[in-house]
Amino acid sequence: MAARTRIVTSTADRSAAVDIMREAFRVEGPPATVRAGHLGSAFRAVAEWWLLTEDGEPAATLLSYPLQFGLPSGEVVAGYGLGSVGTRSDFRKRGHASVLCRAAADHAAKRGASLGLLFAGIDAAFYQRLGYELCPAWEHVRERPAELASGGPVAELAALDPRACVDRLAELHRAKHRGQLHLHRDAAAWERTLAVSPDWWFGLGNPDGHLRGYARVKHHDKTLGVREIMLEDDGEQGPVLRALARLAADLECEVIRGWLEPSPFVSEHFEDRGREGTLPMVAGTDELDRAVFLSSDYF
Repeated sequence: MAARTRIVTSTADRSAAVDIMREAFRVEGPPATVRAGHLGSAFRAVAEWWLLTEDGEPAATLLSYPLQFGLPSGEVVAGYGLGSVGTRSDFRKRGHASVLCRAAADHAAKRGASLGLLFAGIDAAFYQRLGYELCPAWEHVRERPAELASGGPVAELAALDPRACVDRLAELHRAKHRGQLHLHRDAAAWERTLAVSPDWWFGLGNPDGHLRGYARVKHHDKTLGVREIMLEDDGEQGPVLRALARLAADLECEVIRGWLEPSPFVSEHFEDRGREGTLPMVAGTDELDRAVFLSSDYF
Protein backbone atom coordinates (compact mmCIF):
# COMPACT_ATOMS: atom_id res chain seq x y z
CA MET A 1 0.00 0.00 0.00
CA ALA A 2 1.66 3.22 -1.20
CA ALA A 3 0.06 6.49 -0.06
CA ARG A 4 1.18 9.73 -1.68
CA THR A 5 0.07 13.31 -1.16
CA ARG A 6 0.21 16.13 -3.66
CA ILE A 7 -1.14 19.58 -4.36
CA VAL A 8 -3.78 19.38 -7.05
CA THR A 9 -2.86 21.12 -10.30
CA SER A 10 -5.08 19.51 -12.93
CA THR A 11 -8.81 19.66 -13.59
CA ALA A 12 -8.90 15.86 -13.50
CA ASP A 13 -7.42 15.84 -9.98
CA ARG A 14 -9.87 18.53 -8.85
CA SER A 15 -12.76 16.50 -10.21
CA ALA A 16 -11.47 13.46 -8.33
CA ALA A 17 -11.26 15.55 -5.15
CA VAL A 18 -14.85 16.77 -5.59
CA ASP A 19 -16.03 13.19 -6.08
CA ILE A 20 -14.42 12.27 -2.75
CA MET A 21 -16.13 15.22 -1.03
CA ARG A 22 -19.46 14.32 -2.60
CA GLU A 23 -19.27 10.77 -1.28
CA ALA A 24 -17.70 11.61 2.08
CA PHE A 25 -20.15 14.41 2.93
CA ARG A 26 -23.18 12.86 1.20
CA VAL A 27 -23.67 15.86 -1.06
CA GLU A 28 -26.93 15.44 -2.94
CA GLY A 29 -27.32 16.07 -6.65
CA PRO A 30 -26.04 14.69 -9.94
CA PRO A 31 -22.24 14.24 -9.92
CA ALA A 32 -21.75 16.62 -12.86
CA THR A 33 -23.76 19.34 -11.12
CA VAL A 34 -21.85 18.93 -7.86
CA ARG A 35 -18.52 19.05 -9.70
CA ALA A 36 -19.52 22.20 -11.56
CA GLY A 37 -20.58 23.89 -8.33
CA HIS A 38 -17.36 23.10 -6.50
CA LEU A 39 -15.01 23.78 -9.41
CA GLY A 40 -16.75 27.05 -10.22
CA SER A 41 -16.79 28.32 -6.64
CA ALA A 42 -15.07 31.69 -6.26
CA PHE A 43 -14.55 30.95 -2.57
CA ARG A 44 -12.82 27.60 -3.16
CA ALA A 45 -10.75 29.12 -5.96
CA VAL A 46 -8.40 30.72 -3.41
CA ALA A 47 -7.78 27.40 -1.65
CA GLU A 48 -4.92 25.01 -2.24
CA TRP A 49 -6.45 21.64 -3.12
CA TRP A 50 -4.77 18.51 -1.79
CA LEU A 51 -5.20 14.89 -2.81
CA LEU A 52 -3.96 11.65 -1.26
CA THR A 53 -3.77 8.59 -3.43
CA GLU A 54 -3.30 4.99 -2.41
CA ASP A 55 -1.60 2.91 -5.09
CA GLY A 56 -2.58 5.63 -7.53
CA GLU A 57 -6.27 5.64 -6.54
CA PRO A 58 -7.75 8.93 -5.20
CA ALA A 59 -8.54 8.24 -1.53
CA ALA A 60 -8.68 11.48 0.51
CA THR A 61 -8.74 15.21 0.00
CA LEU A 62 -8.79 18.58 1.76
CA LEU A 63 -8.65 22.28 0.99
CA SER A 64 -6.07 24.57 2.57
CA TYR A 65 -6.98 28.27 2.65
CA PRO A 66 -4.47 31.11 3.03
CA LEU A 67 -5.52 33.14 6.07
CA GLN A 68 -4.32 36.00 8.20
CA PHE A 69 -4.81 36.10 11.96
CA GLY A 70 -5.06 39.11 14.19
CA LEU A 71 -3.37 38.39 17.52
CA PRO A 72 -4.47 39.85 20.88
CA SER A 73 -1.30 41.99 20.74
CA GLY A 74 -2.52 43.63 17.53
CA GLU A 75 0.05 41.89 15.34
CA VAL A 76 -1.17 40.29 12.10
CA VAL A 77 0.43 36.97 11.11
CA ALA A 78 0.06 34.54 8.24
CA GLY A 79 -1.83 31.30 8.75
CA TYR A 80 -3.89 28.66 7.02
CA GLY A 81 -7.28 27.03 7.35
CA LEU A 82 -8.11 23.39 6.68
CA GLY A 83 -11.53 22.52 5.33
CA SER A 84 -13.44 19.83 3.42
CA VAL A 85 -11.29 17.05 4.93
CA GLY A 86 -12.79 13.88 3.50
CA THR A 87 -11.88 10.26 2.83
CA ARG A 88 -13.63 7.80 0.55
CA SER A 89 -15.55 5.23 2.57
CA ASP A 90 -13.55 2.29 1.18
CA PHE A 91 -10.25 3.91 2.22
CA ARG A 92 -11.10 4.89 5.79
CA LYS A 93 -9.43 3.74 9.01
CA ARG A 94 -5.99 3.86 7.38
CA GLY A 95 -4.77 7.22 8.71
CA HIS A 96 -5.08 9.00 5.37
CA ALA A 97 -6.82 12.10 6.76
CA SER A 98 -4.10 12.56 9.40
CA VAL A 99 -1.35 12.22 6.81
CA LEU A 100 -3.03 14.73 4.54
CA CYS A 101 -3.64 17.27 7.33
CA ARG A 102 -0.01 17.09 8.42
CA ALA A 103 1.24 17.45 4.84
CA ALA A 104 -0.87 20.55 4.21
CA ALA A 105 0.09 22.11 7.57
CA ASP A 106 3.80 21.43 7.03
CA HIS A 107 3.63 22.97 3.57
CA ALA A 108 1.90 26.08 4.92
CA ALA A 109 4.49 26.40 7.71
CA LYS A 110 7.32 26.32 5.18
CA ARG A 111 5.72 29.33 3.51
CA GLY A 112 5.57 31.29 6.77
CA ALA A 113 2.18 30.33 8.24
CA SER A 114 2.39 30.24 12.02
CA LEU A 115 -1.22 29.43 12.97
CA GLY A 116 -3.75 26.94 11.66
CA LEU A 117 -7.54 26.96 11.98
CA LEU A 118 -10.23 24.40 11.27
CA PHE A 119 -13.85 23.86 12.21
CA ALA A 120 -14.25 20.31 13.49
CA GLY A 121 -17.32 18.46 12.31
CA ILE A 122 -16.16 15.21 13.91
CA ASP A 123 -14.88 14.24 17.36
CA ALA A 124 -12.40 16.98 18.33
CA ALA A 125 -10.02 14.33 19.73
CA PHE A 126 -9.01 13.46 16.17
CA TYR A 127 -7.63 16.95 15.54
CA GLN A 128 -6.23 17.28 19.06
CA ARG A 129 -3.91 14.42 18.20
CA LEU A 130 -2.65 16.61 15.35
CA GLY A 131 -1.92 19.57 17.65
CA TYR A 132 -5.17 21.56 17.40
CA GLU A 133 -6.98 22.82 20.49
CA LEU A 134 -10.56 23.91 20.99
CA CYS A 135 -11.48 27.59 21.11
CA PRO A 136 -14.53 29.06 22.87
CA ALA A 137 -17.71 28.33 20.91
CA TRP A 138 -21.30 29.34 21.55
CA GLU A 139 -24.63 28.84 19.84
CA HIS A 140 -27.14 31.27 21.32
CA VAL A 141 -30.80 30.79 20.49
CA ARG A 142 -33.86 32.92 21.12
CA GLU A 143 -37.32 31.52 20.49
CA ARG A 144 -40.39 33.78 20.22
CA PRO A 145 -38.42 36.68 18.70
CA ALA A 146 -41.48 38.97 18.77
CA GLU A 147 -41.31 39.03 22.58
CA LEU A 148 -37.70 40.16 22.47
CA ALA A 149 -38.51 42.85 19.90
CA SER A 150 -41.16 44.38 22.15
CA GLY A 151 -39.09 44.29 25.32
CA GLY A 152 -37.20 47.56 25.04
CA PRO A 153 -35.51 50.08 22.73
CA VAL A 154 -35.18 49.01 19.09
CA ALA A 155 -32.40 50.32 16.85
CA GLU A 156 -33.09 51.87 13.47
CA LEU A 157 -31.36 49.57 11.02
CA ALA A 158 -31.24 50.34 7.29
CA ALA A 159 -30.47 47.99 4.43
CA LEU A 160 -26.80 48.39 3.57
CA ASP A 161 -24.76 47.90 0.42
CA PRO A 162 -21.52 46.65 1.99
CA ARG A 163 -19.47 47.38 -1.14
CA ALA A 164 -20.22 51.07 -0.75
CA CYS A 165 -18.60 51.36 2.69
CA VAL A 166 -16.10 48.52 2.91
CA ASP A 167 -13.41 50.69 4.56
CA ARG A 168 -15.76 51.50 7.43
CA LEU A 169 -16.84 47.86 7.74
CA ALA A 170 -13.20 46.86 8.00
CA GLU A 171 -12.58 49.53 10.64
CA LEU A 172 -15.52 48.33 12.76
CA HIS A 173 -14.39 44.72 12.35
CA ARG A 174 -10.85 45.54 13.54
CA ALA A 175 -12.06 47.56 16.50
CA LYS A 176 -14.48 44.87 17.65
CA HIS A 177 -11.71 42.25 17.67
CA ARG A 178 -9.09 44.37 19.43
CA GLY A 179 -7.40 42.23 22.08
CA GLN A 180 -8.77 39.00 20.59
CA LEU A 181 -7.39 36.19 18.45
CA HIS A 182 -9.45 36.35 15.27
CA LEU A 183 -9.41 36.10 11.51
CA HIS A 184 -8.01 39.30 10.06
CA ARG A 185 -9.55 40.54 6.83
CA ASP A 186 -7.27 42.45 4.52
CA ALA A 187 -8.60 44.18 1.39
CA ALA A 188 -8.49 40.96 -0.64
CA ALA A 189 -10.32 39.02 2.08
CA TRP A 190 -13.05 41.66 2.22
CA GLU A 191 -13.37 41.52 -1.55
CA ARG A 192 -13.84 37.73 -1.44
CA THR A 193 -16.28 38.02 1.47
CA LEU A 194 -18.49 40.47 -0.36
CA ALA A 195 -18.23 38.65 -3.69
CA VAL A 196 -19.63 35.38 -2.34
CA SER A 197 -21.81 36.61 0.53
CA PRO A 198 -25.54 35.80 0.14
CA ASP A 199 -26.22 37.49 3.48
CA TRP A 200 -28.35 40.51 4.25
CA TRP A 201 -26.44 43.52 5.57
CA PHE A 202 -27.89 46.28 7.76
CA GLY A 203 -26.28 49.45 9.00
CA LEU A 204 -26.70 51.41 12.21
CA GLY A 205 -26.33 55.10 11.47
CA ASN A 206 -25.80 56.85 8.17
CA PRO A 207 -23.38 55.13 5.74
CA ASP A 208 -22.93 58.49 3.97
CA GLY A 209 -22.07 60.11 7.28
CA HIS A 210 -21.06 58.04 10.28
CA LEU A 211 -21.82 54.32 10.32
CA ARG A 212 -21.88 53.27 13.99
CA GLY A 213 -22.19 49.57 13.30
CA TYR A 214 -23.44 46.84 11.04
CA ALA A 215 -25.25 43.53 11.25
CA ARG A 216 -24.95 40.64 8.84
CA VAL A 217 -27.71 38.01 8.87
CA LYS A 218 -28.94 35.00 6.95
CA HIS A 219 -32.57 33.97 6.53
CA HIS A 220 -33.35 30.30 6.05
CA ASP A 221 -36.72 28.66 6.45
CA LYS A 222 -38.02 29.65 9.92
CA THR A 223 -34.67 30.85 11.27
CA LEU A 224 -32.87 34.19 11.20
CA GLY A 225 -29.16 33.55 11.69
CA VAL A 226 -26.97 36.32 13.07
CA ARG A 227 -23.64 36.06 11.28
CA GLU A 228 -21.91 39.21 12.56
CA ILE A 229 -22.69 42.22 14.68
CA MET A 230 -19.94 44.85 14.74
CA LEU A 231 -20.71 47.97 16.77
CA GLU A 232 -18.79 51.09 17.68
CA ASP A 233 -20.55 51.10 21.08
CA ASP A 234 -21.26 47.73 22.73
CA GLY A 235 -24.13 49.40 24.58
CA GLU A 236 -26.09 49.37 21.34
CA GLN A 237 -26.06 45.58 21.11
CA GLY A 238 -29.43 45.20 22.83
CA PRO A 239 -31.34 47.61 20.53
CA VAL A 240 -29.69 46.04 17.47
CA LEU A 241 -30.61 42.50 18.51
CA ARG A 242 -34.17 43.68 19.22
CA ALA A 243 -34.27 45.16 15.71
CA LEU A 244 -33.16 41.83 14.29
CA ALA A 245 -35.77 40.09 16.44
CA ARG A 246 -38.39 42.40 14.93
CA LEU A 247 -37.16 41.45 11.47
CA ALA A 248 -37.37 37.77 12.43
CA ALA A 249 -40.94 38.26 13.63
CA ASP A 250 -41.88 40.06 10.40
CA LEU A 251 -40.46 37.12 8.45
CA GLU A 252 -42.46 34.73 10.66
CA CYS A 253 -39.26 33.13 11.89
CA GLU A 254 -39.59 30.90 14.93
CA VAL A 255 -36.00 31.35 16.07
CA ILE A 256 -33.19 33.89 15.98
CA ARG A 257 -29.77 32.37 16.59
CA GLY A 258 -26.06 33.00 16.13
CA TRP A 259 -22.53 32.29 17.26
CA LEU A 260 -22.84 35.22 19.66
CA GLU A 261 -20.23 36.00 22.27
CA PRO A 262 -21.65 35.97 25.80
CA SER A 263 -22.59 39.44 27.06
CA PRO A 264 -25.01 40.61 29.75
CA PHE A 265 -27.73 41.16 27.15
CA VAL A 266 -27.12 37.90 25.28
CA SER A 267 -26.92 35.88 28.49
CA GLU A 268 -30.22 37.34 29.73
CA HIS A 269 -32.25 37.01 26.56
CA PHE A 270 -30.72 34.06 24.68
CA GLU A 271 -30.16 30.44 25.59
CA ASP A 272 -26.67 29.06 25.05
CA ARG A 273 -27.24 25.60 23.60
CA GLY A 274 -23.58 25.01 22.90
CA ARG A 275 -22.26 23.69 19.63
CA GLU A 276 -21.71 20.06 18.81
CA GLY A 277 -20.30 20.65 15.33
CA THR A 278 -18.21 23.21 13.47
CA LEU A 279 -16.10 23.71 16.58
CA PRO A 280 -13.19 26.12 16.01
CA MET A 281 -9.78 24.60 16.68
CA VAL A 282 -6.43 26.35 16.39
CA ALA A 283 -2.83 25.14 16.26
CA GLY A 284 0.19 27.31 16.97
CA THR A 285 -0.91 29.48 19.93
CA ASP A 286 -1.77 29.19 23.63
CA GLU A 287 -4.04 32.28 23.65
CA LEU A 288 -7.16 30.24 23.00
CA ASP A 289 -9.19 31.85 25.79
CA ARG A 290 -9.11 35.12 23.84
CA ALA A 291 -10.09 33.53 20.51
CA VAL A 292 -13.34 34.56 18.82
CA PHE A 293 -14.51 33.01 15.57
CA LEU A 294 -17.92 33.66 14.04
CA SER A 295 -20.09 31.74 11.61
CA SER A 296 -19.01 34.24 8.95
CA ASP A 297 -15.44 32.89 9.39
CA TYR A 298 -16.50 29.35 8.48
CA PHE A 299 -15.04 27.87 5.30
